[in-house]
Amino acid sequence: MLQAQDISHTVGTVVVLAWLLLLYLWLHSHVKLVHGPETVQVPVWDKERKRVSSVSLAQLVRLNCASLSARFLPTPYLPNGHFQTIFSGLTGRLGKKDVAYDRELLSLPDSGVLAIDWINSAGAGAPILIIVHGISGSSTDGYILDLIPEAVAKGFRLAVLNLRGCGGVAITTPQLYSASNTEDVRKAIEYIHTKNPGVALIGIGFSLGANILMKCVGEDSCKSLLLASISVANPYDLNVGSVMLHSTWIGREFYSRLMTFSLVALFKRHEKMFASPADSPREPIRLAAVLKSKYIADYDESVTRRNYGFRNTSEYYRMGSCAQYIPDIAIPTLFLSDLNDPIVAPSVIPCADVLSNPNIILATTRNGGHIGWYEGLLFPTRWYPKPVLEFSNTIVKAFESLPHHERHHFKIRHSTKCSSAIYPLKKKHVTFEKEHSRLDSAESSCAPEKAGKAQKEQSWLEAYAGNSSATDAPDRATTTYEYVGYAAGFVIALMAVKKSLVGRAK
Repeated sequence: MLQAQDISHTVGTVVVLAWLLLLYLWLHSHVKLVHGPETVQVPVWDKERKRVSSVSLAQLVRLNCASLSARFLPTPYLPNGHFQTIFSGLTGRLGKKDVAYDRELLSLPDSGVLAIDWINSAGAGAPILIIVHGISGSSTDGYILDLIPEAVAKGFRLAVLNLRGCGGVAITTPQLYSASNTEDVRKAIEYIHTKNPGVALIGIGFSLGANILMKCVGEDSCKSLLLASISVANPYDLNVGSVMLHSTWIGREFYSRLMTFSLVALFKRHEKMFASPADSPREPIRLAAVLKSKYIADYDESVTRRNYGFRNTSEYYRMGSCAQYIPDIAIPTLFLSDLNDPIVAPSVIPCADVLSNPNIILATTRNGGHIGWYEGLLFPTRWYPKPVLEFSNTIVKAFESLPHHERHHFKIRHSTKCSSAIYPLKKKHVTFEKEHSRLDSAESSCAPEKAGKAQKEQSWLEAYAGNSSATDAPDRATTTYEYVGYAAGFVIALMAVKKSLVGRAK
């Protein structure tokens, strides 16, 4: 039988460990922003002066995206990237209601087809979020369903793309989606733009979908039809990412195997379409080899690189990575990455290109996993919809603040110069630094804009933001109270342990 002293000692120890865990999570909960010393000037309407003015993208983000100036504090029992990622996979659709999409099938130039699942409850004329899902995903994935209610509440329409073979859509040609194929996403964006002229379009990509979207935006450069884009949990560099993922046992035997299983299942649903004719210039896809695929690289060797005519998987990964197109992104863009993502190594985050491209803001967190970002205690909810929708709303608000006859300024002035005019158009594969310590130095090198210019803009800018109390940093009083609270709790826990030890000694 346990004595009262033993129980007291155990409880005290548990309390101390719990407080230490909370303190650790809290100390590592800051959202870090990385951007160049000068970011692109976004045109907005100055009501006082009745003319088009401009404000830097970084300043707009600080004023309007509260979640990016605060903290991401993960659910205590999901304290690292593995717990967050696994919890997301296990509970992705658990307890979520089916969404009443309006499905539209879009025919592609090569006779292929993809599905666009619409939510139009916000009404005609409302801004549209164009969403690209992750690997072997669809519009029913949990991370997309978690975004929808909040997006609708903020007045957005949604167009969720289901890439070739995904979302229950039968393929009409022997071709599945791939990281290298941006033409399908481009055609979908063009179609949505044509169908909704003058409407603000924001592109959001998740995981592999983020890679495809960013590659598309970089390829289009100044010609992009999107006002802005958002990249969530992007793998960036598929060659380096594949090596890093398969370099650990859990990455190779757990994450890679699970993703490969879903890819093989997707292929099996459409296998009859892949009987290659004898005179086909491409290598045939053999079902036996596909079924034996254990890891993602095996599947890409058996299916994807053959399906798209690449000579080997390394060439496919090189040509399919968005990393080499990031310098060419010429619209306001938010990168959201977690430094403890077990699937995407922090070494692939393109800090140098972020610092040299004024159109990009990089936000990094810790302990959010791969499209996890769960916060809260009893009923965890995802954190990432907050910054995603705040950033989207910021860009849309700036665009819609302009009178209709002035909105052409947004397309012309959102980038002072297209990156393609600076960087060589010939694409080269870039291997990024192998350590993410560069992030801290990158963040520190993001010098603030000149004080005089900032002060000159501040009064009308705060009025535009609708929040005169907005500041660049979290509230100091709140931070102090948090420190006091954690310190007090820790002291109380230590006293409880001391009391239990004294009791046992007696």
